[in-house]
Amino acid sequence: MPRDPASQELTTMRSLSIAALVLVLPVASALGQESIPAGMIAEIKASTVLVRTQSAAEMGTGSGFVIRVEGRAVYIATNHHVINLPVVQTKAAVGASVSVVFASGTAGEETKAAEILDSDSSRDLAILKVVAPKVVPKPIANFETAELVETMPVYTFGFPFGAAMAVGKKGSSITIGRGSVSSIRRDDFGRVAAVQIDGALNPGNSGGPVVDAKGRLVGIAVATIPGAHIGMAIPAEELTQMLGGRVGAISVRGKASTKPGMLGVEIEAKLIDPLGRMKSVVLLHAPTIDRAAKPSPNADGTWPPISEAAKVALKVSGHRATGSFEVASDDGARATFMLQVSYIDGSGKVYYTSPTTQRVTLGLSSASARGGRRPSVADDEPKGGFAVGGAKKKGRQAAMPYEPKGGFAQPAAVPQAIGEAIGDEPREVDDLKVIDIKVNAAQVPRCICWSGDGKAFFVLEKEGILRRITLDGVVEAIRLDVGRGCSWLSRSVEGLVLTLGDIHEVWVIDPSTLKVKSKVAVDSVVRAVSSPALSMAFAAGDQRGPGGHLAVVNLKAGKVVREYTPQDFDGDMVGFAHMDVTPDGKYLFSQGGIEQLQRYRIKSDKIALEESSERLASNGQAVEISPDGYYVALPSGGGNGGGAYTINVFKITNLAKPEIVVRAGAYPKALGFDIKSGFLLGQNAEHPLILLKPSGAKVKDYHLSRRKNAHDTARQFVVHPDGGKFLVLTDTSLYLVELLEK
Repeated sequence: MPRDPASQELTTMRSLSIAALVLVLPVASALGQESIPAGMIAEIKASTVLVRTQSAAEMGTGSGFVIRVEGRAVYIATNHHVINLPVVQTKAAVGASVSVVFASGTAGEETKAAEILDSDSSRDLAILKVVAPKVVPKPIANFETAELVETMPVYTFGFPFGAAMAVGKKGSSITIGRGSVSSIRRDDFGRVAAVQIDGALNPGNSGGPVVDAKGRLVGIAVATIPGAHIGMAIPAEELTQMLGGRVGAISVRGKASTKPGMLGVEIEAKLIDPLGRMKSVVLLHAPTIDRAAKPSPNADGTWPPISEAAKVALKVSGHRATGSFEVASDDGARATFMLQVSYIDGSGKVYYTSPTTQRVTLGLSSASARGGRRPSVADDEPKGGFAVGGAKKKGRQAAMPYEPKGGFAQPAAVPQAIGEAIGDEPREVDDLKVIDIKVNAAQVPRCICWSGDGKAFFVLEKEGILRRITLDGVVEAIRLDVGRGCSWLSRSVEGLVLTLGDIHEVWVIDPSTLKVKSKVAVDSVVRAVSSPALSMAFAAGDQRGPGGHLAVVNLKAGKVVREYTPQDFDGDMVGFAHMDVTPDGKYLFSQGGIEQLQRYRIKSDKIALEESSERLASNGQAVEISPDGYYVALPSGGGNGGGAYTINVFKITNLAKPEIVVRAGAYPKALGFDIKSGFLLGQNAEHPLILLKPSGAKVKDYHLSRRKNAHDTARQFVVHPDGGKFLVLTDTSLYLVELLEK
């Protein structure tokens, strides 16, 4: 294939001025004339409460609403993030930290201490209990009767801006906002995952009810998009499920057995059951060799039981279910099995958690099993959050103390010399040389990286296998079996930075030997990123909550030195999803809550938000930074406010307008920069690899799989430091690709 002088074009790209992406704004529909009857408004106002949280250092407000009354006991729903101050603990001594104001701002205002019955950070929901208020409001109990239709009018009740809206000594008065349902966001099984509201939700609205014109609950206000007049609500079904009870995180620990060839296992499952309605919590376990034996979810997203499983009834005490059992083990120290938990919720229905292949080692704990009714998220990316109202937390620059969960010994990972060739014979695909690499690509997060000298690359599997693979001969030289679930890999001046989300730790690994150099505990970490120029790492917490949080880790000192939340920055929709750092260590990039690129200046252990792009499109997949640190891109999937299936390429120092907009023609998940050969690497619906000119024009596309007509989406392009060759990670395969001159 004749080559264009693309290497010159890529250099010329720095001076190009391509027309900015035109944003298509949705046309707002009329809200209609339907309104809530006056009597019903009075009832909902009485049911909506002001929630206050306070500690010695912080305070905040949010909203909540009455969902249940039993005698003089009143049960209230709100958001997890509303009550989640560090000093707030369930049950004990909560009255001093969380309170509820009934009839706030009126002559009948009453403040009562609240008890946190349960809280679910993954769903951002919490249930409070208040005893004996003077006036017991009527609960909002119509959880599942509101039929959602786009453009239907909805009404939000709450206390925006908290004390800032108060008059005199009383609390702030309730505010009723009117909007419409602009989008019903569903998961892969057709269930409502979020309700998008065309109408303002302001700080302090979080946790308040969103109802339809008949007073039926549509959802719980959770987030707002500043300046966009758009809010988000948690669907009412999530609240119903929480009240019925479900299984949360599951941890297991290996223990010695008196029987030869057996290993004892202790299990603990967290129960999210605020009303104590769950019954019959049972463990199912079965030996497994073939990972394909894991069942698939049902059409409605629930799970069937695993086949041929032994059952162990778990003992329920409070919010925990515990038990023990034994499994076959070749050496009495390690075992692999499939694990699942069944339970009966408050409605009497039987549910099964997502089945998990579990590896257990004598004396060690593991928290890789997850509960819940819904299937596990299969992708490898932390989820984006939203900027949310409530307490703006000040002074949280110091790291919060954190202890790993479970109290068990930490794993002792020892690297092993392998020396096994794992690459197939090279084959030619047009003008490419392609080598298929034998790894379980479906388990590989999109964080493959080259060694500093380009002679090897590192491949991580989510179940805890790290491989050093030499470029010469494609040989797996060293393997590190961590024994825990891992979520991300990055490079730093101190070594490889490995994120172990299951046990909330960041490890530093020697890239030459894969020996563990140090370990740092980081609360709820899902991704830690660094740069070959830095001794710092930036660790993003769980993004399922609103906005998430960010910890700055001093890898040399082995400790967290600073923490940030979105409220610590002045920009709109701050978030820490899909982070990456420029090679020179000067800038941190992340994706904000509405697919904005956000650039932070790194100053020692501090970061400062410098610039945010316009909204690019929905479902951003990854932040991609060119090897020379000159360009940054956000592949995205189209949607409100953005062009369909686009890759927006910016100069690192200018996010005002993209230099190039590549129309991918498919849901783009990756982009590669081959600076030296002069090509961009992309994909389309039919081909996992396309060579593109720097202008975004296609040069040629390739079908890499040996199987004809096989559809395989690229998730990462990893260009060699010298250019001309690169790794292509797809949903099912890993390829080493070299450009041939013909």
